Amino acid sequence: MDKFDIIDDYLLGHLDDAGMKSVEERIATDTEFAEELEGHRKIINLIQVHEDNRWRRKFAEMEEKQKVSKEVRKVFMIRVLSAAAAVAIILVSYFSFLSSGDNEFDNGEIASTLPYTHEYFEPPANYFMQRSRGRSVESKISDAMLLYDAGQYKQAAQIFDDLLETEAENFNVLFYGGVSYLMSNQPEKALECFMKTETKENIFDQELQWYKSLIYLDTGDNEKAKKILLEIINTGSKYQKNAREILESIK
Repeated sequence: MDKFDIIDDYLLGHLDDAGMKSVEERIATDTEFAEELEGHRKIINLIQVHEDNRWRRKFAEMEEKQKVSKEVRKVFMIRVLSAAAAVAIILVSYFSFLSSGDNEFDNGEIASTLPYTHEYFEPPANYFMQRSRGRSVESKISDAMLLYDAGQYKQAAQIFDDLLETEAENFNVLFYGGVSYLMSNQPEKALECFMKTETKENIFDQELQWYKSLIYLDTGDNEKAKKILLEIINTGSKYQKNAREILESIK
């Protein structure tokens, strides 16, 4: 059994007493092993908090709309705990990121502080369907998207930095990397990614135009922003209402 399998089984409580004791002894004597185990524990806790908060927000919305019986509340809270546990199990394979150096995480979703991005931008859902590729690359992509799904865009961006060195033609890496850069206040890097997607077939044409307009606004290039905003309006994009609103405000 390799090191990562041992950590998996330890954190999930799958080891017998002798196995648990063996791991605890190794933690006491093997600093690298102890750091990797603790880093993985932090990731699991992070996602548990994220999922727990997500379900609690949904429940609060339901309560706002109508009275929820005590029975429904019990069922819903059981679902909260189940969702958190399921995510923790999924994350057991998440180790590539632990050795990258930065193991500090934010306990919550990160919002960009760029004014137009903060006001008008909402990160798209993860529709990433990856093809089979090298194990190390596939692992990095999974790591990046797990952090993306948890709203940890700064940490996801760090992994996309590495991925873009070898996956610079991968549309999904460019697209979700760009979103991660934008949400972590790196608009120039986001724009570079989005510009590289222009020659590739995709389902995010409207989103990419909209994102680029926001980046130009946030970086002070209003003329380029206006040009794209007019294109958004003239093509009947789903963002045309917001585009008109912004155009009116910057005339």
